[in-house]
Amino acid sequence: MSTPRHSAPTPQRTLWLVPPPDGSLVDGDVVLCAALLAGKEQWLEQAVARGGLRHECDAIQRLKDSESALESAYLRTVLPPLRAELECALGRPLSERGSSMIFGPAAIPTLSAAWFAALLLQELRRVHAETPLRVVVPSQMPASLRACSSHEQVDGLLRANTLGEFARDVLHLAPERLWTIIESQTPPEAPKSNRGNVVQRVDAWLRHRMRCDSPALTRPWQALFSVALSTIPVATRSRPTGAITQRGAAESSTDPLLALVAERVVPPAMTRLGHAIQGLARRFDVTGFRRGYGRLVSHHIYEDRTNIRNALAHDAGEVVVGVQHGGGYGTLAVLPISPQTEFIAGPFITWGWDGYGSYDVDSRPLPSPSLTRLKNIRQRREGSGIAAKIVFVGASMDMGLSRIHSKPIGIEWLRYRSWKLRFLSGLSSEMRRDFYYRGHFVAACGLEDELWIRSNFPDIQLLRGRLPDAMAEARAIVVDHPITALHQAMACGCPTIGFWDQTAWRLSETARPEFEMLSEAGVLLASPEEAARALNELGDCIEDWWRTPDVQKAVSAWCHRFARTDQSWRTEWLKALFTSPNSEPSVQPPDR
Repeated sequence: MSTPRHSAPTPQRTLWLVPPPDGSLVDGDVVLCAALLAGKEQWLEQAVARGGLRHECDAIQRLKDSESALESAYLRTVLPPLRAELECALGRPLSERGSSMIFGPAAIPTLSAAWFAALLLQELRRVHAETPLRVVVPSQMPASLRACSSHEQVDGLLRANTLGEFARDVLHLAPERLWTIIESQTPPEAPKSNRGNVVQRVDAWLRHRMRCDSPALTRPWQALFSVALSTIPVATRSRPTGAITQRGAAESSTDPLLALVAERVVPPAMTRLGHAIQGLARRFDVTGFRRGYGRLVSHHIYEDRTNIRNALAHDAGEVVVGVQHGGGYGTLAVLPISPQTEFIAGPFITWGWDGYGSYDVDSRPLPSPSLTRLKNIRQRREGSGIAAKIVFVGASMDMGLSRIHSKPIGIEWLRYRSWKLRFLSGLSSEMRRDFYYRGHFVAACGLEDELWIRSNFPDIQLLRGRLPDAMAEARAIVVDHPITALHQAMACGCPTIGFWDQTAWRLSETARPEFEMLSEAGVLLASPEEAARALNELGDCIEDWWRTPDVQKAVSAWCHRFARTDQSWRTEWLKALFTSPNSEPSVQPPDR
């Protein structure tokens, strides 16, 4: 009689909502997202090769399509209780716009991250619906470690465990039948303090007491504009000051799970920050605000004291004039925070654009002082000779930054980085000899950048020092993303070549005509191979190509709209601030 044969039991697979400890990730295991494998690039490559992160790609696409729904959930569910508690602490009403200026910088990315965690779980449930899983979740975060400033709140969102913490909370709301939850023994990470050094704190103290604190202006000009703003009322257009009406958010239907996330998951993450903001707001003396007079600000977006001051000034009838302080405004299809914090405050001085997709912006297109200074430096350097170096500028590849945005999110940064490899591989050895790469610091959940470049291309040199100084003396600039570096390179007049994945870096429809002109002129290329081939062919003649009429026409049109410069910027700014807003601008657009 034969003995029955028993098959060996199938080992249970594990779903990690925390970074797996060294040696613990085995074949068949699943991780919530690529950010949990930051710093373990070999594991990350293996997970991608096995298709273990395919669910993240699907969740990212759903996140990018959620802008209106997220905005609706923020306005309907997240903001009202925060506003009500602050009104109770202050003993007076606060407008919806004012409260959003205060809470939006932290509450919007918190809601976005929590919703992304929920989407990741939904996609995992779809893929592993009938698979028993051991789910390793983060240990509960003690209340004493919750953030008490917007800086700390947003820094906390970049920690590897944060998406896992939100996913754990979502699982507790809607448990999965076949999943067994096991709490990680790894102690929770505490949010880092972001008070800054002594110089930064003194600088913040000075800015807080000036009516003009925009870093676009040098300190002497900040002081002069502060004097003008305290003595001359600001000219304004007639605009509604009631409820926020961005992208039809009030009419958007909200996914039931998103509504649950906004109601049950986000508020605990905002509790201590809300109490801290209430304490700061109670210290303000609102009698110092003057109706009709202005403030020129750059929305130091995670600085609570400044946000409270601007919001209370707005509600007291002052004109809070925002100033563009980086690239992406007017060009990217989606901005994550600015519509509910900067654009709603009042007039917004732009680098040239007027009208931005479906965002409601009281835009004031004016020359940029900082870009004008950069152009002046470049012109002075051209007189004494330009260096042979070509500077290649990359973007920060932070996989932990899970807020909705028109840029790569999570695992998409791997594809972005692979384009660098394709570009550099296509360059001739002679061209690479003059190349300098300028990367970004590696964030807590970021991909390796400069070391990765050097490991693949030892002959590429790394650029140190200030990037604007290098741009002012470079032979050419190469950018692989359409944010601040592109604006700086184009404004200073340095020959520029750009390329990026347009499915990840999505442009606003209102910005497409100018970008298409650059593509037709050969400034923007569709792939890294095309960009490398163009540079190889241009060689030492890149300056001559840059000066051709077709290229200059396209560059001038783009700069006038997105990187405007003018030596008489002071006159333009004073005219825009203190004269009738219906007067015609003195700077006319170039012929198209």
